[in-house]
Amino acid sequence: MDSPNHIAANLNRNPPIPCVDVKTCIEVLNSSRGLFCQNGYCLCENDGQIRNCSSNNITHITRNTDIGGSCTRHEECFHVHGAVCTNNDVCDCPGETVISENRKRCLKVARDILDECVENVQCAQTFEKAVCVNQTCQCEDRYHFEPEMKRCFNNRGLDETCGNSFDCYQDENENVTSKALKCEENVCVCAENYERKYNKCVNGGEKEI
Repeated sequence: MDSPNHIAANLNRNPPIPCVDVKTCIEVLNSSRGLFCQNGYCLCENDGQIRNCSSNNITHITRNTDIGGSCTRHEECFHVHGAVCTNNDVCDCPGETVISENRKRCLKVARDILDECVENVQCAQTFEKAVCVNQTCQCEDRYHFEPEMKRCFNNRGLDETCGNSFDCYQDENENVTSKALKCEENVCVCAENYERKYNKCVNGGEKEI
């Protein structure tokens, strides 16, 4: 327990904050939690005890600021897990992270397709048309990933219109190293060394099963 001399010394260094009503305390301390105005001074509730508020409380009692709101200290953003007060005095998620759907935490942004994830926003931040499936980033249904371009393209099958060869796609075996389709005159056709068998392009030496 603090001695009377120690309490007096603290009060001299950190004099109590005068008030007319509780609004004064709220404005000065940027908080509404555990504040009272009594006998002309602000009272603060800390650890179950009510004492005179002092200048120390101004730095320890902080307001909760949402992502995008103005701030002066990191502590004002901490109720959003991982958020910081940026150099622009705005609460935001730091680099390579993104705010979660419930706006309660900052999540790591995916850098590559198939990176781990818990929410779609982690994938979509880097790859348009990507979603989180089974805790990995994948292209949306009817889209495929092109490593060379590092993006998801809408599937365009044989004989369908296309803008470039990245659009053209058919399901391939995992060990296939070359694309079976290419875009020619804005139509998906079989690529070199592939030939058409029914509605699929197969390698010239490959037999259709």
